[in-house]
Amino acid sequence: MSALMIGVACFWSVGDVSGQNADAPGRQDSSKGDSGEIGLLNVVELLSGERYSARQQAMREVWRNREGTQDAVRRAAQGSDPEVAERAQWVLDQWQRGILHDTPQELLQRVDAANPMAHLMDQGLFDAVLVALEAADGTLASAVTRQQISELLSARFPFYVRTALENQQVSKLLMLLDVAADSKELALCRVQLLQLQGIDLKNENLLPKAAENWSQEKRDETHILLLVHLGMVDQAIGLARKQVDSGLLNQCLMLASQWSELAKDAVAKAREAETGSYDSVQLWSRVLVSAERSGIEPLRVEAINELSVVAVDEAAKTRDLRWKSLASHGQLDAALAIADQLSPDSSAAVSIAASRPARAFKVLGYPLELVDIKSEVWADQALKAQADNFKNRFTPGFKPLTPEFRRLLALVRCLLSIGRDDVAWSIADRLCRSKGVLDSVPVRAYVLSTLTMTNRREWIESLALTGDVEELSPNSKYLIAKSLNNCDVRAFDRLLKSVGTVKQDADYREQVSIVCQMFRGDTPPDYDVESGLAFLYDEIMQRLQEQRLQEQRRGQTRAVSFNLNIAKLFAIHGEPVFASRYVQAFANHGDVNAMLDLGEWELTGGRIQKAAEWFDAIQQLSRRSSFIAANRGMQGSGVVSEVDLAAIKALVGQWVIARRLEDKQLVASLRKELEHVLCSPSTSFRMAVADYLRERGEFQLAKQVYKVLLPVAVLAGGSDLDLYEVSRKYVQLTQEKHPLEAARWFDLAVGRILQSTHYRPSAYITLPLLIQHWRLDGAIRASEGGAVEKSLKRLLELDPMDISFAENLLPEMRKSGMEELADSTLDGIIDAGLAYADRFSLDAMTCNNVAWVAAKNGRRLEDALSLANRAVTVKPDSAIYRDTLAEVLFLLGRTTEALQIEQACLLDDPDQWHLHEQIQKYRQALDKDDS
Repeated sequence: MSALMIGVACFWSVGDVSGQNADAPGRQDSSKGDSGEIGLLNVVELLSGERYSARQQAMREVWRNREGTQDAVRRAAQGSDPEVAERAQWVLDQWQRGILHDTPQELLQRVDAANPMAHLMDQGLFDAVLVALEAADGTLASAVTRQQISELLSARFPFYVRTALENQQVSKLLMLLDVAADSKELALCRVQLLQLQGIDLKNENLLPKAAENWSQEKRDETHILLLVHLGMVDQAIGLARKQVDSGLLNQCLMLASQWSELAKDAVAKAREAETGSYDSVQLWSRVLVSAERSGIEPLRVEAINELSVVAVDEAAKTRDLRWKSLASHGQLDAALAIADQLSPDSSAAVSIAASRPARAFKVLGYPLELVDIKSEVWADQALKAQADNFKNRFTPGFKPLTPEFRRLLALVRCLLSIGRDDVAWSIADRLCRSKGVLDSVPVRAYVLSTLTMTNRREWIESLALTGDVEELSPNSKYLIAKSLNNCDVRAFDRLLKSVGTVKQDADYREQVSIVCQMFRGDTPPDYDVESGLAFLYDEIMQRLQEQRLQEQRRGQTRAVSFNLNIAKLFAIHGEPVFASRYVQAFANHGDVNAMLDLGEWELTGGRIQKAAEWFDAIQQLSRRSSFIAANRGMQGSGVVSEVDLAAIKALVGQWVIARRLEDKQLVASLRKELEHVLCSPSTSFRMAVADYLRERGEFQLAKQVYKVLLPVAVLAGGSDLDLYEVSRKYVQLTQEKHPLEAARWFDLAVGRILQSTHYRPSAYITLPLLIQHWRLDGAIRASEGGAVEKSLKRLLELDPMDISFAENLLPEMRKSGMEELADSTLDGIIDAGLAYADRFSLDAMTCNNVAWVAAKNGRRLEDALSLANRAVTVKPDSAIYRDTLAEVLFLLGRTTEALQIEQACLLDDPDQWHLHEQIQKYRQALDKDDS
């Protein structure tokens, strides 16, 4: 080691040298230039003094006086004198690592380790990080340092912004965002923080300084996003018009609902595109979307005509887009004609969703009148085709599912939709008993997956164990767990192993059955639930104790972890002590999810002090975990840690507590914290917090978060946000009071999924139906008769038996003076229901639903009685269907009969509060008649 390095190594222990020291360099004005900075010659002279102590003190002075010496130090580091250059470089190295003269001694070792920026940020030393960035500017290390800080901001922003608020350093955090932002999300985070500080934002100061290093395309895309966020949509459109790629302009125009321009632009391009190409169909789909929303009827008709004609040898992807575009806009006949040839099973699914079951059976090639005598033959034929197909699995272009097998699975769904459960079960059971394999996946897996899309998910348990099954596959476990309430694979596995130990004399099927019954809250016969749960609890506690005693290796998965569904299992079987102790044990072990659950439980129970203690413990754990995360290399992933997310959820709990205590000052302070945290550049984190706020009943703040994220999901390409998911959650909080706003956003989201392959075929009926419901609701509230008629027309085009709007909105139409239109609409639905019931008499659900709509509207009651009687005849044990029958009888003046039926329903379903209300209503009516 050189003498210089030895001196540097000892440097930290050297105290401040008095300015009276004769060897100390002076800070006279003569050593500075006109600008107040120390010049190169002065720095060289200081660092090359005759005496060693003077050189050491000079180096310290230069290091301390960064603002006055940094330019000269950079040049000195490149000089010819080795010792001066080495000393200057040492000073530069300290600055680039964020080590200043006043850096805390206890932090020096950590900063000297890997990723020093993480440690500085965790300590809230934002000044030091800014120094490091400035010192690295123009060097090879600059880009690396900025990337590190950008990743840290994305991963730990909630922690950093809370630290900044606490230390009144939000301005410093903003400076970091300004110089280190490398994404649209970070730029948006910066703008939102500036808004919260009350800073006036204008077009010219929206982009961060770091954007100077971005590509022009990235700058423009981000600028447009920020303009939209601020409501400056016209300016965003103006900037988007200058882009070579028209995609951003189209998105801005959609956000502004400027559909006329979109329609005219799209049709001009569509007419020039090659007929039958994917680009052509994509453009005509855009024409249809835009023309319908702008009311340009000629263009709408032209688009429908163009989309309805399939070109010769057209690609499947292109035809898929054709039928989805047509179906979602009510053009069912044209859409189904295309889907029939492309995918009969998809066509059948759409037909069922549109209340056209007869058509579904026809397109599948399974005549409804033959299902009772041919179903086994059809199943065997599909299995044979599948077996023959499997022989070609190594052939290029091999597809694991044959058309025959896909059609048979679709037949099962169709049979269930019309109430033919008996035949559907027979087919499903026959398939699951076969030993067929589809591209290394058992036939059973496809059958079980199909059932998740039906109203018979309870069959999954039985069919998963049909045949020679000695152990459930991971797929079967997942699907069974998904079909049960408050269950997941880990909880299912944990209970199954416990039951297997307690009930060793039972075979595997019985053990699985016990597990399923317990998760449903039932008491299995021949199984002591109380002792079984005691064994489960003891087993988990023993494993947790063993885990505490073992040192966990880096990255090792814990042998046992907290699972809220296990706690719920204890609770639903009347073991609250086990449930409480279970959660408490994991909370004491430092599991943040258990701690959070306890805090929520205490808060719900009104034990505010206990809740506050748990929430505070989570906050403390979040502060302590920062160094652990840095040391384990967990920083830089851009993903907010589980602990930091739990800390913000705990912050929500603290905010609720402050409101209950009516501490207005604390309420305002915590609300301010939440608002700052929710500027996070991590959109997945924002979504998680918004979802939590919604679950906790904090709807207003959750809605604000979703609303901010909506344009991000539209404009920020490459974001992990899914517009459909954001809009779905936003409209859930919006549609009741603002149905047209809900319809607008959901319409944009549904338009985005036309080109997707990730949605069920029926979605292109059911989702547009929802949009029309909200549009109809908004039109009724505004008394816009034309808009009401337009929405009704589209609703009945999509599904002539759609009863979901008829229950509540038709009565509202009558209140708005639209009695005739409401009555004619109801007549159409009931007439369609009667015709349907004549053809599909075993579909109890549809008969019941149509009868209920008639009852809620107080019309066509004799027809409603006929339909309700049919439903009860098919499903006499259903309390729901008997309740409908009772309501119809009551409306017909047969109150005594209605009361008798409702009382019998209550015996079957005593926890159903609606039944108690109905009984009270009927009794009051009888008392009134008697008086």
